[in-house]
Amino acid sequence: MNRELTRREKTLLLVLIVVVLVAGYCKLILIPINDQVSSYRLNMEAEQTELDANQGKMAQMQKMQKAIDEIKAAGEKRTIPQYDNSGKLMIELHEIMSDTLDYSLDCSAGTVQQDYIMLRPIVMTFRTSTYTQAWIGCAPARTSARSPT
Repeated sequence: MNRELTRREKTLLLVLIVVVLVAGYCKLILIPINDQVSSYRLNMEAEQTELDANQGKMAQMQKMQKAIDEIKAAGEKRTIPQYDNSGKLMIELHEIMSDTLDYSLDCSAGTVQQDYIMLRPIVMTFRTSTYTQAWIGCAPARTSARSPT
């Protein structure tokens, strides 16, 4: 096939090359870029929504802090009423730990932060008959565990 191409064949071949180049550009470059831009726009909208929500929270917190500062400046001291939930806590812990062989709780002295937050460290130890009970049965309440005996 050594014949020379006619003018019409050359024109059609040139049109085919241009169509392939345009289609390749669209498929390989333009569409991925547009998809990425769409993804960035969606992310931007989500971030903007979160930013607006956080700004609203911040404004509310500043308002509350201002009210607290005004109360402190007036010399008024408010106390948090006594609340002892240890009874309910002990019942809940007993229910959680009922499948163990035995358990013990060591409640250290509590510390107070910012005049109203009470921190009370609790060390819990327990024994089970199998490792499965130790990891599955007591997982929500487990802070430390001994190996089964």
